[in-house]
Amino acid sequence: MGEFGHMSLRALVKVDSKGRVTIPLYLREAIGIEPESYVELEVNRDEGVIILRPASTPGELAVDFEVLLNKAEDIQQLTAAIVESGGEVRLLRCYREEGDRYRCQVTTLVLDLKAAELLKNKVNEKGLKIISLKPVIRKAM
Repeated sequence: MGEFGHMSLRALVKVDSKGRVTIPLYLREAIGIEPESYVELEVNRDEGVIILRPASTPGELAVDFEVLLNKAEDIQQLTAAIVESGGEVRLLRCYREEGDRYRCQVTTLVLDLKAAELLKNKVNEKGLKIISLKPVIRKAM
């Protein structure tokens, strides 16, 4: 048992040539990381550690979507729509296309499919075009 009565699990894993590691099954099961689910990485430079945690909990739904922005400033409209619909941004990647247009890939957490639909409507109300929207399916444990 570790400090404060919490059990600590550890593993030594190798980083491959592409920077990937395999998280042992017993560690994934211990904190609820499921196949095809997202994890969040946090770097603490002062301590020289990387903290890994599930990006969502069983009560949340992760949703992936792609949206087209007409200009870089539209990112403010996008994040406002997500927050207004009760979502939480977990991943946001934007790539410049032709001119000032951008294609953004977003992963957000919402409560359920109804909230995902509300998110879609909010984004559309802001004049942004959603190309695709799909829930990240979590398997029952």
